[in-house]
Amino acid sequence: MGWFQRVFGGEIDSYDPAQRVLPEPYNPYMGVAVADPGTPLLPALEMHAAEAFWASQPNLRKVVGYIARNVSTIPLHMYERVSDTDRRRVHDDPVAVALRSPQKRLSPSRFWEAIIADGCLYDRWAFLVVPGTDGRATDFVHVPAWRLKFKTDELGRVTEVAYWVGDKNLDESLQWKIIPLEAVVFDHGYAPRTAGLSPVYTLRDVLDEASEAVKWRRQVWDNGTRAPGYLTGGDKMMKDPDKIERLRNQLAASHGRDGNRSGGLPYLGDLQIHETKIFSPQELQDIQGRQLTGVEVATAFHIAPELIGAREGTYSNVQAFRQMAYRDNLGPYIKNLEDALNAQLLPPDSDRYIEANVDVKLRGSFEEQAKVKQAAVGGPWLTRNEARAMENRPPIEGGDELITPLNVVEGGQANPQDSGTQNEQ
Repeated sequence: MGWFQRVFGGEIDSYDPAQRVLPEPYNPYMGVAVADPGTPLLPALEMHAAEAFWASQPNLRKVVGYIARNVSTIPLHMYERVSDTDRRRVHDDPVAVALRSPQKRLSPSRFWEAIIADGCLYDRWAFLVVPGTDGRATDFVHVPAWRLKFKTDELGRVTEVAYWVGDKNLDESLQWKIIPLEAVVFDHGYAPRTAGLSPVYTLRDVLDEASEAVKWRRQVWDNGTRAPGYLTGGDKMMKDPDKIERLRNQLAASHGRDGNRSGGLPYLGDLQIHETKIFSPQELQDIQGRQLTGVEVATAFHIAPELIGAREGTYSNVQAFRQMAYRDNLGPYIKNLEDALNAQLLPPDSDRYIEANVDVKLRGSFEEQAKVKQAAVGGPWLTRNEARAMENRPPIEGGDELITPLNVVEGGQANPQDSGTQNEQ
């Protein structure tokens, strides 16, 4: 039986029920398999947190979305080395075609966005490489990260990749589809004893704290007098142990975390009110708390907070951060994707390689490009027909010749930009 049939149908003889890593009862949000897969890496609840926090935490969604959207919109090109100083673009290779259109009825940017988002949320991603349909040589099929299971040996090398299909098949022996390593492209991050560890697990306490803060503010608005504060009794009340105990019990029952009056001012009965303190929004530091959560989430993913609006910045330093975005912030994500594709889609001794065309994201305005290119080449660099093509206009006769002004010749001016540009200001 071929690997294609084993992946998409048919019984898997290599499945061993003793190697199951599913908790009972089964919850699909599970940990990554390790060398001893008898116990799940993380409780089911922890992996469920990735989806729960994605749905409820705007800061997490903002950071992961920023990374996935920006990386996924960079075109992936295949090149062939002609010499040490020359290369040519490859268009007709099946892999090059699949890079431009990975999955049928799905845009390339959406496909790669799902791949990058899986890597950010679960620290692992994978897609199948299958024979194409409708005349296509190769198709890529995204495997959702929450279904993935990586089995590793004692040295941390991935020896098996499988995905769960138990929601479609109740037969225990057919709940996992084992994928041959040559039929899948995958990647995972570093973890001391596993094949990747979700950053959401690391951020759990920060995100839980943010959730509790939002819940508390909602309780204040729902149950409070919109003047939350604290009440203290006089010296006489503080000397009566019965009154103190009654006050504690009343506050715990009605104004605790899940009390029916959480966030509101307590009714103390016959206890004397000595002082009322009203908290201002500045004292509550709500805005600062939200900003701090955004900063911590951004730095956990190695993204400058200024890029996602988590921290204020001036125009000049925001411009500087934007220049560094595709080098220091998103650069490692792009490089990891390139390396995984080159290592698993192309033969080791191939002269061809896959590279993300980051230049499309770094281009300045047309005026900036014109200045830089003119200074670099020392003269005019664009023909009339090339300029017309940029405006979607047809070529004209004689428009393929490069026009050189009489005052710009080889060996003439010291700088081709000296002809009046110094007087622009």
